[in-house]
Amino acid sequence: AAAAAAHSAEGEEGEDASAEQPLLLIEHTEDKPPHTTDYPTFTILCVGLVLLTISNTTVSVLWPLYILENYGWRTGEYAYLMMASSLLSVGAVAAFPSADQAWGALVSATGAFVLASVACLVGFGLNASADVASVSAHVVCACATTAVLAFLDPALKTAASSYMPPHLQGSTFGALATLVGVGEIAGNVLGTQLFTVDKSRLHGALPFQATAVLLLLGAATMLLARRRAQTLACARRGTGNGGSMSGGSGSSSGGGDGGSGDSISTSGGAPPSQRARFPWSLPRTQDDKRQ
Repeated sequence: AAAAAAHSAEGEEGEDASAEQPLLLIEHTEDKPPHTTDYPTFTILCVGLVLLTISNTTVSVLWPLYILENYGWRTGEYAYLMMASSLLSVGAVAAFPSADQAWGALVSATGAFVLASVACLVGFGLNASADVASVSAHVVCACATTAVLAFLDPALKTAASSYMPPHLQGSTFGALATLVGVGEIAGNVLGTQLFTVDKSRLHGALPFQATAVLLLLGAATMLLARRRAQTLACARRGTGNGGSMSGGSGSSSGGGDGGSGDSISTSGGAPPSQRARFPWSLPRTQDDKRQ
């Protein structure tokens, strides 16, 4: 009888361990937060990606025409400017992982949208004269605009993919690539038309001013996505608290299946400081796993 009881206890422990194992796969880790499927947030981020692509295409296509129209630079001078802009863009993309770890993709994207809008408005909205001060201000602000736009591309794609389920990641990146193509077409058509209309009046600055407005709209979409992400985090936190309470009552009454599962799913997770910094990266509960 003692041997049978011991064998039965070992079997129950094995079943508990096997039941706990899938929950370990969804625990929050500091390096890789869990995927949170939310299609409305993904749609909002897709709108921001289209606005970013239109802005990036407008700046990259019309910047050489703007310099030729206002400053009369030759091909060699523009080549040096493009080399400096490319180096800054590479550095900005390389800095994204650190920014993502420090503030998160949504917060970083919001600040980058605002910074790019201000830099674009200042760099292309000033009086286009050939003096050293105006040219220097234009070069600095324009290079900063291109670098920040390059930073925003991985930020938006990372944030958007995190709100889609893992088994749809391939389709997600295909959809994002399609949206990038749509934004490039729209940027080429709209930007060149605005430049042609405005060439004689504002020396080609109108499409860049419109780009600054689009970047502000992109910042608004990021704020909307952050608001929804915080709402989802609060809802998940309430579900986790309810699960832990039910787990305590289940263990006290003797029924430990549902209670122990919920207590396991809510006991793991990021440290409190990181949960406060990333409210949308809270650990998922067992109810979320069933859904």
